[in-house]
Amino acid sequence: MRIVLAGYYGYRNIGDDLMLQNLLALLTARPEVERIDVICLENYYLPRARTRYIPGGWRANPRRIWALARADQVIWGGGTCLSECSSNAGLYWIKYFQMLARAFGAKFSFVGIGIGRFQTPRFAALAGKVLAQSDHVSFREEASLAAAAALPGYRGDACSGGDLVFLDTFLFETLRRSRSAEAPIRSISFSGLHGLDDRQAAHYARQLAAVTEELGAELHFLPAHAGAAGDDEFHRRLALHLPRPERCRFHSWQTPEEYLRVMATMDFHIGMRLHSIICADLLGVPNLAISYAPKVRYYVEKSGVSVERRVIEMGEGFDGTRVKELAASYRRPEYFIAQESHKANKCIKMMFH
Repeated sequence: MRIVLAGYYGYRNIGDDLMLQNLLALLTARPEVERIDVICLENYYLPRARTRYIPGGWRANPRRIWALARADQVIWGGGTCLSECSSNAGLYWIKYFQMLARAFGAKFSFVGIGIGRFQTPRFAALAGKVLAQSDHVSFREEASLAAAAALPGYRGDACSGGDLVFLDTFLFETLRRSRSAEAPIRSISFSGLHGLDDRQAAHYARQLAAVTEELGAELHFLPAHAGAAGDDEFHRRLALHLPRPERCRFHSWQTPEEYLRVMATMDFHIGMRLHSIICADLLGVPNLAISYAPKVRYYVEKSGVSVERRVIEMGEGFDGTRVKELAASYRRPEYFIAQESHKANKCIKMMFH
């Protein structure tokens, strides 16, 4: 069996990179899988057996067309890939990609994906049609499953399979370190979001400055989305508003392992991006989520850990007392992690039956 994997890969997004890593580990372990071609923007991944990365655009690399022509199964893995945005180019691109795969005779599947908001009936119908023409669909959470059921034209047999980051938690287990609830908080990481304005940068600078000053902690900017279109631009604008910028550090990473190694050394994490919070939970790092989108609050509520105190809305304030209380009461969501891992693995295996 020849497989083509596609998604938001090669963009230096920690969530999508971990999803890809987990999918490859699971698929290359199956004896019937002969070859996996990964379509990505950049190739900064570690080599794997029977795996070829195909970076760049379609015109620059006809190997992508050739890979699709020879594929038995095309899998789109993870991310909020079906949603309405300003251009909707991504939605049309997925539709074109699916049509091309099916024209070559390959099966087409979505695994571990999310559904965003649709306000225009035309685009909601397009998303419903894309799902209806898929051979297998699994969603990362029940909310996306319910959203898909409301799309015009889609009445498929989909399942809620958990986030693909939970497919394999071995790496997280090896990096985890023991923490005492009474231990002082000396290192706080922050993962922001690109595209936020200077007013928001000033707001979060005030919050972070007050917290780090009260706790005597060092602030670490850790982008969950690195690269040119990543979160560092917002981090650097935020740092300009800090009264003591010398007490903060900027981190970069080339591989998902590098990101996790930095996160694992933190005493506390404050994050906007969903997968920065998921990584903190998997590493057992106490955290506070800033809900820039419904999926962030939904995840914290589903985890069942300090739900009332562990998530705030954009623009809402936080202080050192809240951080200390969360750090003291935090418990890694062991049962939830085990459930998500089981569901994610189960839905992947369904594609082969």
